[in-house]
Amino acid sequence: MLLPAEVQAEILNLHFNDRRTVRSIARQMGVDRKTVGRLIERRKVEVKAKVGPRRSILDPYEERVRDLLRKDPKITATAVLNQLRAQGYAGGISILKSLVQYERARFLRPREAFLRLEFRPGEVAQVDWGEFNDVFGDGVKIHCFALPPLRNPFTHDL
Repeated sequence: MLLPAEVQAEILNLHFNDRRTVRSIARQMGVDRKTVGRLIERRKVEVKAKVGPRRSILDPYEERVRDLLRKDPKITATAVLNQLRAQGYAGGISILKSLVQYERARFLRPREAFLRLEFRPGEVAQVDWGEFNDVFGDGVKIHCFALPPLRNPFTHDL
């Protein structure tokens, strides 16, 4: 964890301007001596930590997992693990299950299908049925059957 810039500046100021020891600075600031020592060696305030991208033990095998899933999208993570073990994979199954689940979702992602229907006027009808409770206050239900004409604004009968 990187110290705030103000704390780093204060530590450098105490050491280089006030000539304080690492131990006394660590006690005063409430920071570990090793942290103070590293900061003094670095001789500058860093705002962002130098962190590179983390590598996974599974990274060298990701393409093989994708190939196995392309051949058989239903293959289990255990079967993939057995094949990777033969190639030298020393990692666990939980990280492999996460990768298999993610990659399988990419291959088996359901696609929405659309079927455009076009009809000429009079070829089809839409029927609506309705039921109304006691509209007139006489205790009788009224049933309604509606057959409206369909209009398709994209097709015209010429």
